[in-house]
Amino acid sequence: MADNNGSQTITFNYQQEGTSLGFNGLLNNVVANGVISGGTLVKYSSNVVKIKPLEMIISDSAKNATIHLKTTDDAEVVVEQGKPYIVASFTWMNVTQNYVKFEAKASSDFGTDDIILGKCEYTGGTLEDKLDYTCRMWSPIYRNNDFTMNAYNSMYSSLTVTELPSTNDLGFVVNRGKAVINGREVVVNSPISVTLVNSPSSDPYYFNGAVTNKRIDIIVMYESGTVGYIMGIDEASPTMPQAPSNALLLAKVTLEDRVSTSRIYGHEITNFNNNNFMSFSPSVGKKVGADIVNPHTLYI
Repeated sequence: MADNNGSQTITFNYQQEGTSLGFNGLLNNVVANGVISGGTLVKYSSNVVKIKPLEMIISDSAKNATIHLKTTDDAEVVVEQGKPYIVASFTWMNVTQNYVKFEAKASSDFGTDDIILGKCEYTGGTLEDKLDYTCRMWSPIYRNNDFTMNAYNSMYSSLTVTELPSTNDLGFVVNRGKAVINGREVVVNSPISVTLVNSPSSDPYYFNGAVTNKRIDIIVMYESGTVGYIMGIDEASPTMPQAPSNALLLAKVTLEDRVSTSRIYGHEITNFNNNNFMSFSPSVGKKVGADIVNPHTLYI
């Protein structure tokens, strides 16, 4: 029998009583919290948003309890402009009816273990149909199932793009994180706020706010650690512009028909490193002479 070298704590020692709190402690600080799958947000009425079935990991760190949650029906949340964030929170109690709470909150009311599912957007006090997912907290369990491949050998990125907090500013924020871009690690220690301008057109952050049909722009991170904004072409069926070979594609911005705009909304931003990713499916196998044997489809 080994000695207790290092003052070890073993979950469920021999003859230890098995409790629900103890079992739920098995995942605590082992599996990262966040949404694993599902959880699409749908506007149901002027003040109600439905959360489609989801799967997630959530904790009560004060009680050292972490649970795996899966819903099978829509959950409903009453929202208001002053509390635009839809969050999930969990408080462990030794009772039979102990469930995760879904509610609307202001950012100042976030709890330590809250999981943000999305953000409501309002125009003149009216809830918009489209909701913002850029603030969603995804579990790395889900993110690790995705594979971001861009700019030759750029293979990894934890960088995300969100809207600017001020409703009067045109631009976006690249949040803290890191990426490998062409074999070089780029670390963002503090959020980078980028302000776009409508003139002159030669400015690297030039933004044409008039969209007659539809346009897809992209946000990239260069090897140097600087952020770039590249506009696409305004047309009925636009294609996304290609990222430069010395940059990593972080997100795309999809703009619909508008006379002008002074803001990029969160729902217009699609990140490529979490639940969204680029993919292709070539065939791979062993080559014998001119023949490929045992071909398989490689999903990336």
